[in-house]
Amino acid sequence: MEPEPFPDEHKIGEYIERQGTRILVRIAVDRAVFDVVTDEKLLADCIRLLREPHLEPVSTRMGTFGGHSVTLNVLNDLAVSIFVDGPQFSPDEKQAIGIWCRKEEVERVLLEAVAKP
Repeated sequence: MEPEPFPDEHKIGEYIERQGTRILVRIAVDRAVFDVVTDEKLLADCIRLLREPHLEPVSTRMGTFGGHSVTLNVLNDLAVSIFVDGPQFSPDEKQAIGIWCRKEEVERVLLEAVAKP
C-alpha cells in the first residue's frame, strides 16, 4: 500500500544517541515514535538506497528493534516506510509495525545520525 503524498508541513522529529558503535535513532512522526538501533554501515547503506534512483520499490536492513529486524523500504521519489519485522504469527504470516515518512526527511535524520559524535 502506498500512502498519499505528504503535505509540506509533514516533518519528523528525531533523537539520536550513540553507545560505542551502536546508534539509537528515534523517529517521531504525528503521534508515533519509532526506535531503531543501528550502526554506521547500515546507515550508509540506507542513505545510499535513499539517494539512488529506483524504478520499483526497494528495501534494505536498517537495524533492529529488540530482537527483530527493521527494514527501510523506498517506495517512490517521495515516500519511504520503516517496518519492524516482528514475530511469527502463523507459518505464512509475521507480525509487523511500521511508519510512512517523507523520503527527504528520513535522509536528513540518517545523515544527522552519521554525523553525531
